[in-house]
Amino acid sequence: MESMYELLEVPEDRTVRKAVNLVGHLDATKENTDFYIVLNKAGYDVQEIHACNTIKDYDKLGEACLNVVLNKNMVSAAEVMKTKYGIPYVEFIECMNPEQIKKNYEAVEDALGVKLEYEEYYQEACRKVSEVYEKVKNKSFALGGEVDYNPVKFAYDWCQTGFPLKYFLVNRIKKEDLEYYKWIRDYAPDTYLYLATDTSMMKFIADPDPVEFVAGVQFSLVQQLGNVSSLELGEEPYDFKTLIEELDKIKASVESAEMNSAEKTANQDSENKIFARDWSTYREM
Repeated sequence: MESMYELLEVPEDRTVRKAVNLVGHLDATKENTDFYIVLNKAGYDVQEIHACNTIKDYDKLGEACLNVVLNKNMVSAAEVMKTKYGIPYVEFIECMNPEQIKKNYEAVEDALGVKLEYEEYYQEACRKVSEVYEKVKNKSFALGGEVDYNPVKFAYDWCQTGFPLKYFLVNRIKKEDLEYYKWIRDYAPDTYLYLATDTSMMKFIADPDPVEFVAGVQFSLVQQLGNVSSLELGEEPYDFKTLIEELDKIKASVESAEMNSAEKTANQDSENKIFARDWSTYREM
């Protein structure tokens, strides 16, 4: 992906437009996100490589006044564009935390020297976090490595948001993830880590710790956990509106599981009432 940005045809006296490049999203970003809305309202075009239909569109990436990097793996690409084309960049790393998204916006404000109007989206996201917290606070969750983004960072974001996390499972520990492990250790001490290459995972497989909900956990382990429900997860959000959409999916998953449990209990109660009847009062016809 990095090499794609090295091929831009950018003259030394390049034209600098009021345009911002989104760098590092795996798929094309949705244009109805608050990022597009807020930047467009401030007079800036938002562009990304996935939306380039022609060579001319592609070369316009070199006219941007700022690169906004959504994924740490793409910082190197932003460094190339900074060195080669003189385009500065800020990190706007995808996350599940409205406070961090707000800080990301503040970094863009500082880089552009403008005030962006995102407060209403921030407040809405905070309300949604509180709403979903009330739904999940007494539930138990486990997260695994079979998600589309960094599972350790996801566990970190989940705990930072205040949601309960009983444990998370990872295949290996990466150096770049140590900051997330340290935060979880210090601020979420009730959360346990099971590492695939450690004896702790062998003990876990032999006698798994039950939870109510899982996300990104291998199917074979889910079967061992018994009666668990899976969370529906989509893309890792970088903006408030996508965060709200993802939180709604989590809430819907929990509510669906509660409904299924209530129906199961009601059916069982109905069966019990049938067998509890005094059948001596019934006569054959």
